[in-house]
Amino acid sequence: MVITPLSFFSIVRARFSAILNTFRNLLYDELVPCICTECKRSPSPYYFRYRTLLRCKSKRRSFLPCEKSILDVDVIELLRGVEMHVEEIKWQVFISYSSKDFTAIEMLINELKKKRISYWLDREHIKPGESITQNITKGLDNSDNILLCVSDNQLESGWSRAEYSQLLHEILGKNSEKKIIPLIIDDFDITKLPALLKDYRYIRLSEPKDIEDLFNSLA
Repeated sequence: MVITPLSFFSIVRARFSAILNTFRNLLYDELVPCICTECKRSPSPYYFRYRTLLRCKSKRRSFLPCEKSILDVDVIELLRGVEMHVEEIKWQVFISYSSKDFTAIEMLINELKKKRISYWLDREHIKPGESITQNITKGLDNSDNILLCVSDNQLESGWSRAEYSQLLHEILGKNSEKKIIPLIIDDFDITKLPALLKDYRYIRLSEPKDIEDLFNSLA
């Protein structure tokens, strides 16, 4: 049996927990050091409460801000530093969009954050040097809903992109329980909506009632 640093740490941690639990009414916290770029270089990094990280994971909150650097830190990566096996977070919605439209949907993303609706977005979940295809596949697999941001820019980038074409066919073939929500951006001509999406109720980014319905369906 190979003992890795993490497995050894898990053994030590379990022993300490067993000892601490023998004391009645003893209050203590388990702390996890921050892994943001600033804290990695600092001799005194910020520490997250372990139980807070577990709550974030159960609430499907992907990131927490470091109190020192104010940078967002990946909850799963923090837990991977102290646990042997960490399951991926499940997201409520996967956002598929054209990068040219990001400014248009940025306000929507901010509202998702305020309403504590967990989402998967490529620019937040794919780090430099990581596989785009693998991360997109993981995001789709672990998301309950797919928000397709429909625009002329998206059509020009190719609607048969691997990130959702197979999933669309699975849903149409009743092989997936995921829900697809077309989000029409700005003045997109609805007659150009791809045939695969015409049977789905779409919503418009410019309609407050539509966005309210979207939040209600995701909550």
